[in-house]
This record gives sequence, structure tokens and C-alpha cells, in this order.
Amino acid sequence: MTIAPDTVLFANGAQRVTAGDLLRTLRDLGVRPGDLLFLHTDLLRFGRPAPELMRVRGALFDALIAVLREAIGPQGTLMMLTLSTRTLDTGRFDVERTPGEAGALTEHFRQLPGVHRIPHPTHSAAVEGPRTDLFMHPPVHPFGAGSLFDHLKREGGKLLFLGADFHWCTFNHHIETMLPVRYRREERVPMTIVRRGVEERGEAIRFRKPARYWTSFARFRTALVERGILRERTLGRAVVSVSDAMAQFELGTELLRRDQRFFMNVQPWGRFMLFKAKERAGRLLRALGLRR
Repeated sequence: MTIAPDTVLFANGAQRVTAGDLLRTLRDLGVRPGDLLFLHTDLLRFGRPAPELMRVRGALFDALIAVLREAIGPQGTLMMLTLSTRTLDTGRFDVERTPGEAGALTEHFRQLPGVHRIPHPTHSAAVEGPRTDLFMHPPVHPFGAGSLFDHLKREGGKLLFLGADFHWCTFNHHIETMLPVRYRREERVPMTIVRRGVEERGEAIRFRKPARYWTSFARFRTALVERGILRERTLGRAVVSVSDAMAQFELGTELLRRDQRFFMNVQPWGRFMLFKAKERAGRLLRALGLRR
């Protein structure tokens, strides 16, 4: 599918974002033909989709995918995370049928002809392009050596944030894993993996960290922007950002070696206990029907 540059994607009053606007922004941020592109999205940040694209189910998603395909060309490879962490509770992952948890665009992309899903039970991704085969035999550890994030880094991949906040950058957990940091704990979980109707026994990993260690990539984002690794442009009401995966990995590793808590916001005990008390009180009030 090709798309006309003047196709309106989002319309907020007199403000319009067209396919041409998005393509120019991607080019300005360094996206080139042949790139390996890993996408995070929050389309709500762009505001109201164009009315013309709302009349047909999936039309907005098809238009956005068309722009991304044009940006990287036929030799490029496009990836979108199709997270499925609920499998840690169900103990079952069906490559074809288990829905993703990373948004409607990624779920739409996953089901398109020619798109393949990496068969990892918790951190799968939908992939399209000539480098797809590199990712189709993932190890048990979603962030370790040989994982999709490891290949993304080694293959010169780029991280694209289409309206999404940097807080949701899953790649950063690969940096934590490869160092490794001391605060992450891993628990192996039995898993049934179904491929084309055939079941096989496997494993997945549940991650835990101290309850008062809250993930925060705010300082890391600032460091990446200051060094020109994470480049940002405003497009309509949203921000579009692109980062080089290897450069991000190298800087993140350097910063974590200096401070193992650089990716964390560790809550003081007093504040943390107050937060938990309020959280439990809220649950009790909802159970009693006194709060929605």
C-alpha cells in the first residue's frame, strides 16, 4: 500500500498532521531506507484521527504502517512489540492466537499478511522485512544474549517512539540484564507454547524487584538527549523520537556502572509506607462500594 503525502492522519481543529509530515519528521530524525526499526506508540498523544480514516476499520493503522514502510523501504525491517505478560498467569502462549498487550496498532500489524510473530511467550514482537529470520529463535530470557533486543542492538537497529513516552522503552531492560543490575530477581515459570496448533513445553521468566524500587528512565532520557543519541521532534500535539540502539546501550551501561540505581526512583520508607496505606484503603473502599 502506498499513501499520498497529503493524506491527513490526525486533525485537531485547524491543525493537521499528514503522511508527508510524518515521513519528513522520520527523515529529519535519521530514519533511512534499509533501517531496522523497533516501534513504541501512543497514538492518543496525536489527538483526533482524521474523520476520513475513522470510517473504515483499521484505516488509520494501515496509513501509519504505509508511512513507516516507505520510510525504511523494501530492504528495511519493521518491528512492533506484542507483549503478552498475562501468559505468566495462564501458563500458555499461542503464537497465532494470544493477543498482544501493547496497543491496537501493534495487534493490527501482527495480523497482517507477511508479518511474523517472534515465538517468545512474554516478550514477542511482530516483524516484517528481510531480517525477520534473525529473531525467530528467541532464548528463554527476553532481555539476555540472543534476545530480540540483543539482535536489535547488534544489527544497528533504531528505536522509534511515535507519541510514546520514553518511560515505556522496553529495550532498557536489556541494558539492566547484560550488566547485570542487582535489584532484578528472576523466577522461572513453566509454559506451554503453541505453534500452528502443536504444543511444546517451555519456560518463561517472571521478574521481581523490591516494591519501593520504581522504574524511572527520566535521568537516562535527559542524558541521551544531551548527547544527541535520542533525537526528538514535535509533530502536531505529539513528540516523535528516534534513538540508536547500540549507542543507547553503551551509554546506559556506562551510567549503570557508576550508579546501579540510575534507572530507579527508590522511594523513602516513610513515603512508600504512606503510599501503600492509601492504596490498601482505596481497595477496601472499592470493595465496600464506597468508591469507584
